[in-house]
Amino acid sequence: MTRKSTWTNADGLIVGYGPNYSDFSSVGTIETDGIDREIRFTIDGERFSGGTYQFDVSETIPVGAVPLYCHGRVSEVFVLGGTTPTINIGDAGSGTRYASFSEANMEALGTYTGSVTATPLTSAGALVVALGGTSPTVTAAGKLTVVIGYRVVPQIA
Repeated sequence: MTRKSTWTNADGLIVGYGPNYSDFSSVGTIETDGIDREIRFTIDGERFSGGTYQFDVSETIPVGAVPLYCHGRVSEVFVLGGTTPTINIGDAGSGTRYASFSEANMEALGTYTGSVTATPLTSAGALVVALGGTSPTVTAAGKLTVVIGYRVVPQIA
């Protein structure tokens, strides 16, 4: 789902400008009139299968884009098991390109910032969320809203 710089109500009337930040359940890309973009999605404990998160829709960050930041807001605490378990957010090229959130972070309400690898993507980066650590486990509890910001660098011919 791509959202532009305006948003509407159920009747189709424009009721706001800019991203609809109150819609924390949405998955998709927020586009602006500039070159910066955001992908927003919510992770819940129920959707992990074999240690990997199962997305409804595959989200990708385009080739050449430069990741800028990754923030996660825990609104319902997770119950992680194993030795030093983490929730890693990355892509097929790097499983932790955007963030590796610790057990302490995921088991406490709050907002946390990941440490992004801020280099241009050499291939389209389909998002991957997976458990890390030794023998990690997760229960059905937990909700994490993730926002990844990136810059689409114009191609010069």
